[in-house]
Amino acid sequence: MKISTIITTSITAGAIIFSSSTFAKDTKSVVEAKKIIQSYKDLRATCSKTEGDDRITCFSKLNDANEEYVAAKQYIRQTTQEATGENDTAAHRVTFL
Repeated sequence: MKISTIITTSITAGAIIFSSSTFAKDTKSVVEAKKIIQSYKDLRATCSKTEGDDRITCFSKLNDANEEYVAAKQYIRQTTQEATGENDTAAHRVTFL
């Protein structure tokens, strides 16, 4: 085997291993991001059902979790766009009746 073939094979194998490990980390991160989003939604649902001082405390906790929730949603959006190669430029529209 030629030395250039060995180097090319080594580089290709290294790239495949690196890509696989990066993918595994991204997949794990997406799973964690989805857990953060679901926890936030569960807390929001709980807060809307509580009353009195418990409601104030619950919404305070929800407010504290908001930054992490937004970051998780942005991470999933970005990861999805990178995986599909699409750039989502569609605006989210809300209609008030």
